[in-house]
Amino acid sequence: MAVAHRQLPLVAERGDPSPVGGVALGRGFVYVAGAWTDLHAVAAPGLAAPAKKEPGRPPSIGPAVQTKDPRFEVYRTEGQVHAVAVRGEVALVAAGSAGLHAVSLDRPMKRIAALPTEGFAYDVAISGDTVWVAECGAGLSLWKLESDGVPVLLARYRVSGEASKQIVIAPGGRYAMLHGGRSQFQVVSLAGNE
Repeated sequence: MAVAHRQLPLVAERGDPSPVGGVALGRGFVYVAGAWTDLHAVAAPGLAAPAKKEPGRPPSIGPAVQTKDPRFEVYRTEGQVHAVAVRGEVALVAAGSAGLHAVSLDRPMKRIAALPTEGFAYDVAISGDTVWVAECGAGLSLWKLESDGVPVLLARYRVSGEASKQIVIAPGGRYAMLHGGRSQFQVVSLAGNE
């Protein structure tokens, strides 16, 4: 449940409000580091209090817990999973620095392929047998999903100087809506790739 909201000041030369780079709690205040606008003290009486130090030894992180519940299964990658798209019994995983993974959903799950991407794989979308991957600074990549579940790279759309982090395919697969950079929304025609 949200109890408060604060937007940092507009930075005229950038045309956007300053993004928040970090926060710290004080007694009745939230201290906000503005990425472009320095430090802000936001009054939050009754809401903000400094974190209490916990005495004793530092926390320890144990080994990953393996569940014995048959309803759950875990697929691990070398990168950070940002998004998953499913077609039939194949999951395509946008695995950050580990690229694009194709995973069989048959039990137990198993890797079909791990494909390198030029940029961090942040998002993935499927329409029919076509796969799109938002690859941060490398733009948008277009893949064909073969019958064995392995995608094959077909083409790439570059977003000049901006990061591509999210992709949504319009119904029918003719257009891709691409989140590019901090505040860009691009519509890419896919009609020539049908």
